[in-house]
Amino acid sequence: MDMGLRVLIFAGQYDIICNHLGVEKAIMRLNWRYRTEWQQTPTGTWIKDGKVPAGYVRAFKNLQYLLVLDSHMVPMDKPKLSLAMIDMLMREK
Repeated sequence: MDMGLRVLIFAGQYDIICNHLGVEKAIMRLNWRYRTEWQQTPTGTWIKDGKVPAGYVRAFKNLQYLLVLDSHMVPMDKPKLSLAMIDMLMREK
C-alpha cells in the first residue's frame, strides 16, 4: 500500500461469502501508515447517473473502498457500475 499504487477494494451489499462487514473490518486493520487517517475519513454516497445511491465510498490517499448496493457478485449483478468503478480507479487522482 505504501508503494504509491492505487487500490480499489469493493464489496457487494448482499455478498455472504465476502461480506462487506468483514471487508470493512479488514481494511480498518491494514498495516498502513495512513490507517489512522483512513479510520477518520467519512464515508460518502456514491451516486451514478444522478439517481439514487449506487453505493457508499471511502477514499484516502491511494486507497478506495466501495460498497455497491443491491448486489451480490458486483460485476455480474451491476456490470455498468463495475465499469464505473474501474473508470473511477483509473481516472481519478
